[in-house]
Parts: sequence; C-alpha cells; structure tokens
Amino acid sequence: MSPEPAQYKEEQRQQWGKAAEAWGRWHEPFSQMSCDATEAIIDAAELAAGMQVLDLACGSGEPSLTVAELVGPSGRVVASDLAQEMVAVIKANVTKRGLTNVTCQQIDAESIPFPDESFDRVTCRFGVMFFPEPAKGLREVCRVLKPGGRAALTAWAPPEVNPFFSAPGGVLLQHGLLTLPPPDAPNVFRFAQEGSLAAAMEEAGFQQVSERQQRIAWRWPAGFDDFWEWFWQGGMPFRSAIENAAPERRQTVIDGLGAAFRQFEKAGGLDFGATIVVASGVR
Repeated sequence: MSPEPAQYKEEQRQQWGKAAEAWGRWHEPFSQMSCDATEAIIDAAELAAGMQVLDLACGSGEPSLTVAELVGPSGRVVASDLAQEMVAVIKANVTKRGLTNVTCQQIDAESIPFPDESFDRVTCRFGVMFFPEPAKGLREVCRVLKPGGRAALTAWAPPEVNPFFSAPGGVLLQHGLLTLPPPDAPNVFRFAQEGSLAAAMEEAGFQQVSERQQRIAWRWPAGFDDFWEWFWQGGMPFRSAIENAAPERRQTVIDGLGAAFRQFEKAGGLDFGATIVVASGVR
C-alpha cells in the first residue's frame, strides 16, 4: 500500500534532514554532475530577467542559484525544500554566491504558502516524483502561477537508462533491502512511463503541456573515495535501505555497492550517463 501522505512527508523530512550536511559539503561536485539537468529545466522554464520564480525541492540549491543569476537583481527567487536542514544549506550557498534576490524557505509543495498568481515561473528538479499526492501538488503549482505563467519539471526516465540508480538498486534488491513500490507510490521512477507526467499536468489544469525524454551527462567530477563518502552519507533514497541491513551482512552489501559503482570509473571520475523526463506547461 502507498504510505499515508502525512506519515510519508514526515519520514522524508527526517531522511533528507539527515542527508543535508553531506549535500552541503559536496554541493559543488553534485552541481557539476547535475548541470545538464539544471540546464534542461531552465530551458524548459523559458526564463527572463525580472521574473518571480518559485523553485520547489531544490536540495542544496540548484536550480535556484542558477535561476537567480538569470532573472537578475530585478527578479526574485524563492528557493525551497521540505527539510529545514536542507534550507539552511541553501542559505549558506546563497551567501557564498553573494546573491541578494533569493529567499530561502521550508515549503511543502502540496501546500504552497503563497496567494494565487504569485509567480511567473515554478520549477522543480527531481522533486515531483516524491509528491505523495502529485495531483494536489501540481494543482498548487498551477494555482500560484500567474495567468500565462509556466511550470518546468524534471523526473527520471526508466531504470534501464539510469545506471546511477539501477546499479545500486540491483545490489539492494539482491540482498532483500529494496522492494519495488506500487506504481502510484512516491518513488524515483514514478513518472518514468512516457507521457505520465504530461498527463498529470494536464489533469491539474495546465495548458500547452509538453514532455520529452532527454539524454544528459551524469558524471561525478572527483575520485571514487569522494563519491563514495557523498553517496554513503547523502545518497537518498538508498541510505535508509542500507541502514536496514543486518550488522553481519552490512559489509557484504557495502562491498557489492562499491563494485557496482566502480564499473563506472573513468578518467578521475564516475561517468554514468542518464536520461531524464522534462515537462512544462502553462497556466
């Protein structure tokens, strides 16, 4: 059965809160690894200087930081996440970049605390898959957009074209530490089926909806040891599964995960490649 929304959200707050410190420490290499995904959502959003933008579930700060630079000092970005600890990381990265047009705020995407027609754009990079009630969340996104405003979202395409997830997932499945969720439950591949995210956006009231799959680079730019530390401390959603391994089996699981990842080592980094779903729609 799918989890109850309130229970699921609280679990997500706690899990991402635990991961926040690692995401803050490894923000730069992860931003480099995910830069193509940031570029894809920015292209889909069709940003312009002076726009008011809400970015949901932005983790340690992307795409909010890049969006803030693009909309310029006459624009405004609300950078948000469900976990307050992650919001603190966003604030630190905003300060490092010297940005003055960003407000950082804890926000539940299914209950956005802004009036109707508040934003020109809403972006959400790899967050919509985890909404416990995506129809509710997408209606909220549509509500806070101004007439003619645009939402841009990214999700993950199927596991067979995303080895960053399928390689460790296979190890965890082998050890009985990961079970396949129901199709309607929040999970990484919830909108992997072609057309499913577009259909959800149309049902929520969006017009001019488009969806495409896009192949992107997904390359960790540092050595394996750095990657492994980031994954082990901040690798959601696998962290909780790893923690559930019995103590006497944990090292075997860890060794299997290490071997699964090492096959992607290349020229001082780890080169996975990825395929994402990019969707947009207009209120």
